Amino acid sequence: MTYPQPLDLPDDAIRALGSFWSARDRDPLLRNLITARLLQDRHALGLLDDYRNSFSRQKCPLLQHHESRLVRLRESDRSSTDSMYRYGDLDLYYDGQTNYGQLNTEVFTWSLPPGMIDIALIVDRLEVSTVTWTGGVDYRVEDGKLIFTNNPFNTPGVPVHDVLVDDVVVDREIWVWLYGCSFDLNYLYNFYGFAVGLPTQSTEIAKRAVNSVYDAITKTNVITNTTRMLASITDTGFAEADGEVVEHVFYDADYLWVVTDKQSHRASPNATAVVAVGDVLKVNAPLTDAAAIYSLHRGVLPIELPLLSVQEEWIGIEQESPVNLSNTAVPVVCTANGDTGFLEVRFDLCANDGWIWDEIRQREVDQGISLAKVMTGRGPDDTEPVPADLPATIKPMEWFVRYFLRNAYLVVVRTSKRGRDALPLSALNRLRHASAPHIWYVVVIIADVDLPAFELPPTEADTLDIVVVTMDEYELSQPVVTVEATGVSCR
Repeated sequence: MTYPQPLDLPDDAIRALGSFWSARDRDPLLRNLITARLLQDRHALGLLDDYRNSFSRQKCPLLQHHESRLVRLRESDRSSTDSMYRYGDLDLYYDGQTNYGQLNTEVFTWSLPPGMIDIALIVDRLEVSTVTWTGGVDYRVEDGKLIFTNNPFNTPGVPVHDVLVDDVVVDREIWVWLYGCSFDLNYLYNFYGFAVGLPTQSTEIAKRAVNSVYDAITKTNVITNTTRMLASITDTGFAEADGEVVEHVFYDADYLWVVTDKQSHRASPNATAVVAVGDVLKVNAPLTDAAAIYSLHRGVLPIELPLLSVQEEWIGIEQESPVNLSNTAVPVVCTANGDTGFLEVRFDLCANDGWIWDEIRQREVDQGISLAKVMTGRGPDDTEPVPADLPATIKPMEWFVRYFLRNAYLVVVRTSKRGRDALPLSALNRLRHASAPHIWYVVVIIADVDLPAFELPPTEADTLDIVVVTMDEYELSQPVVTVEATGVSCR
């Protein structure tokens, strides 16, 4: 049999069955049977499409949708939960967001089938229903449970059946239809997310993150790969193509919108647009102040940081004391070394930095070139510079960025500007997939709001000023987070 399209129109199906049934197409029982079969086949074909699309990470479905689901509720299976808001005229309650009505502490809860996360409507029967329960008013779905405001067994018009065991009533039950229900079966994580260690949320944001990681494995554009990851981690937008022209920038009740001639980009209402109407954008340009990425290949620090605490992995020297680089200018001292012929340069890197300079002096001898030559752009065979060739003062942090972090990218994330659907900050460690192994990421998290416990250690969040998280070349678990109350820590 060839099924008509769409599968919810019974007339074509009845005609396809032949003249005998076509002559009886006004029979309500026949039409109901054919309609039910068409709905059943449409659901089966939808599930088949879901399974087929799950083999493509671009098409992988997030949720599985069911037209209807028959569920039995028994009184013995009822459990209790906290409260729900019931509409009424007395003792009105408003929580400042979405809940308005009477605070009802007696609610009625049953467990749902595994994976069910949403129900559009609940009815007592599909044809000519006598009772309809409305989501958000008569019930809610939360953590795999169906929570009614009032006891459905006491609802007029709902047939209640006795459960008999050896002719003895041991329980009561009702049957209800869950219409328009959705299941989260973790297709995205089970097929793709687990392999790259991304969170298990079944959202468009998580799907974009998963695809960006897989694209990074097969493609070489570091900036593009990184901006797509940041877009998922912050729920904000970046320009997706060269030449996008900003046409509108506005806020609605839920989001900040930046609309170009090619795309509509959304962001948190707490974010601020860094583009204006009429701007012509370059690909990967940030649209808000929620996140940004800067290349340090030119050896220039694009933002002001108060302090940079460097761990030994960055410089390949076993540390004898912490290396805290300031952003304050210090004098440069030059001394001629008669033994090596080098002009020895020295300035205050940090407290107790003698061991660092001893290591630098030894490396000058081993490699046959002085730090002074490196700082003045000279080669091993060039003449040794004189003190006048060197700057009188230098900022240790800028010096470190110029000579140690030329193969790094600086990523800045503002926690208060992230959107409601943003991935946890722990997903930042997936940036390691976005580039070659020899490239570093320095991630600056500006935590100007309290962070949830699952994002950063709660004992340190109170004193958090700025955190830098970087991923070691072989780090594939949680990123290493070091908190400094007065500055930035790198690792």
